[in-house]
Amino acid sequence: MKLHVKFSISDLSVDDVIEGDGVADITHKAKLAIAERLGFLAGAFVRSMPDLEFAREVVRRYNGATGANCALPATVDRFVEWAIEQKLASAIE
Repeated sequence: MKLHVKFSISDLSVDDVIEGDGVADITHKAKLAIAERLGFLAGAFVRSMPDLEFAREVVRRYNGATGANCALPATVDRFVEWAIEQKLASAIE
């Protein structure tokens, strides 16, 4: 599975293709990629988060930055669906 993640919100811009063995693997790799961009302390905090909590934090921050009121995902599958729905990501065949 491949996902093209592309967005610019606040001071974070991402334009990456993430490849993985499924939604859980892609979510985990996305978390690690974001952690790399955040610096040592914030990155360490993000890396320590469970993947689902990372997904929920992404939605929280998206809501805060855009004024949206998106529901927090119950699963990482729903998180990826949400990212595609919000046009923050697209599946690559």
